[in-house]
Formats: sequence, structure tokens, C-alpha cells
Amino acid sequence: MACGCIADVAKRIIVTILSFLKLAFAIAIIVIVAKKLSGDLSPIEVIQHNDSTSCYLGANVKGHNLCAYAYAVCGASIVATFIISLFLCITCEFCGLGSIIELLFAGLGTAWWVAASIVFTKYGKTANNDNWPYKDARNTVIVLSWLEAVFFGIIVLYGVLKALCSICSCCCGGASEKDKGHARA
Repeated sequence: MACGCIADVAKRIIVTILSFLKLAFAIAIIVIVAKKLSGDLSPIEVIQHNDSTSCYLGANVKGHNLCAYAYAVCGASIVATFIISLFLCITCEFCGLGSIIELLFAGLGTAWWVAASIVFTKYGKTANNDNWPYKDARNTVIVLSWLEAVFFGIIVLYGVLKALCSICSCCCGGASEKDKGHARA
């Protein structure tokens, strides 16, 4: 029992740290794209498809869609993380289904960030090979996006391992909490 509680506390601490890192890295990507890769235009101006938009995230300086995509990926990830966290908190882990919801969201987040990372890597590599300016900023966005995918993936891995452990303890002779209570009585 104590070991299970310690493991749950450790998991919560790790997930909390990863959540803060995911938030910090998404914000960092937004700031890097806004300050280094989008010229002097704000994220709103980039998203509004201003024709004078410059974007150095890829090899096409007028390819403002890639910078808008970076803002959209980060913004959607931040909003979804807050909504899921708030939802799980308000509903007290959704009556025991919180782990499942968290696992599904983390799976979607992993896929979301892997897709974004592939796009940023593909276009960033082309820009780097063509010696476009702001290589360091572009590479930082690529690394941070892959780290976002890894952080979501760690949460997925933990959720899958936790599910497998609960299945194994049920099937392989592990006593349930109900059985442990009867043994003490």
C-alpha cells in the first residue's frame, strides 16, 4: 500500500514537472518565432496572413504559413493542456477516469507534437542547408518541438505501464484492495 502511494506521488510530481516544461517550451517556441523568425510582426499579424510577413522557420521567407503553424501548434497545445488539467481538477479526476483521459490526451499530444516536429525539421533542415539566417533560432524551435513530443510520450509510457501493472496484479495473483481489507479483518 505505501509503495503504491509513493509511486502515485512520484508520478504526480513527474507529470507536474513535465507539464510545466511543456508549457515553458511551448511559450519559448512562440517567443523565438515571434522575436527571431517572424521579423518584427506580432503573432496576430502572422496569423492574419499579412502579405509582408517574413518567416525564417523554413526556406521561403514569404512562407508565413509555417510561422502561423508554429503559433497554432503551441497555442492549441497550451490551451488543451490547461483545459484537461482544469477539467481533471474540477471533476476530481473524473470519478476515477482521470488516468484514462490523461493517457488519451497525452497520446494525442504526442502525435500532435511529432507531426509538428517533423514539419519543423523538414523545413528547417532545408533552410539550414541553404544557409538561411537565424539557424540557431530555427534549430532551437526544432529541438524544443521534439522535446515536447518526448514529454507527452513519457506521460503515455507511464500510463501504459500503470495500466499493464494493474492488469498483471489482477491476473497474476496480486491482491486487490478489497482482498487486503478482508485479510486485515
